Amino acid sequence: MVSVIVPIYNNSKEEIERCVQSLVNQTYQNLEILLIDDGSDKETIVVEEKLQEQYSKVRVIWQVNAGVSQARNRGLSEACGKQVCFVDADDYVACDMIEKMLSVMEEECLVSTNFVNNDSDICVLSIERELWKYEFDGAFINTYLNGELGKQIAFSAWNKMFDMTVIKENGIRFPVGVPVGEDMIFVLRYLAKCNGIQIVNEGLYHYNIRETSVMNATKKDYLDVYCETLKAMQEMCFEGLYIPERVLGNWCLEILTYILNNRYVSDMSYEQFREYYKRLTSSTVFEMALHSKKTYNFKRDILRFVLKVRNRFLLFGLIKANQ
Repeated sequence: MVSVIVPIYNNSKEEIERCVQSLVNQTYQNLEILLIDDGSDKETIVVEEKLQEQYSKVRVIWQVNAGVSQARNRGLSEACGKQVCFVDADDYVACDMIEKMLSVMEEECLVSTNFVNNDSDICVLSIERELWKYEFDGAFINTYLNGELGKQIAFSAWNKMFDMTVIKENGIRFPVGVPVGEDMIFVLRYLAKCNGIQIVNEGLYHYNIRETSVMNATKKDYLDVYCETLKAMQEMCFEGLYIPERVLGNWCLEILTYILNNRYVSDMSYEQFREYYKRLTSSTVFEMALHSKKTYNFKRDILRFVLKVRNRFLLFGLIKANQ
């Protein structure tokens, strides 16, 4: 049996029904669909109850609002399947996704499928090489965290199939209280314990692009958010997963490009940035970025130099030049 975990929080009736229909109509039928309601309103609950009555494969689990990580973790605790997948309630999947992922599933491995955005038929990932055999070391983690491997398997949990044996035996869960990057941390923890990666190079998952997921389209200060993500990643080192300091440094350098290019920062006047710079330079993300090594990316290396010389005016000029 395959368990499919769908966290729900006040999604529309149309979204939930489309998502569930795509799962109920799978060519592989030995599955359970766990709808984890994270404290939704009454209208959403009515939709969930009707779906549970209509389909024997659907089981609804209600909880007090605690966030998507808690909802997924609750699903993992309730799941009965040998494998597990995660699907967001406003997304949907191809009717043969589970069957095709199972067809390449090896014992204790990770299966990742390509995906398309919205109703497009253009695959997002660029599958360039075989990933079945890999050595989980500093070089691999660096490749993953800096997005190079992300172009092949992505950071998301929702386009993947996981072996529940790996999850249960190693107590792998989504980090609670981490607002950004919880998927990345979960997948990284899993990669540290699994035997390999299999790829299904077809756009079987239909991802709905959300405005809040496009960082530069949202005027928001992400500094404190990513400091929490970094804290969770550093704690992973105490769980037996060693992440070299230079790797975390390169990741923080990459993250700073998102933080500084966001309109919250890039729209600032110099006077406003002067105050923000004090917070920035005292943050853990900034301090860790100073441990980054040469990246062979011209723009990243310029940013790395400007951070290291701690020149506020130069940094402000670099941000404005990138607008």
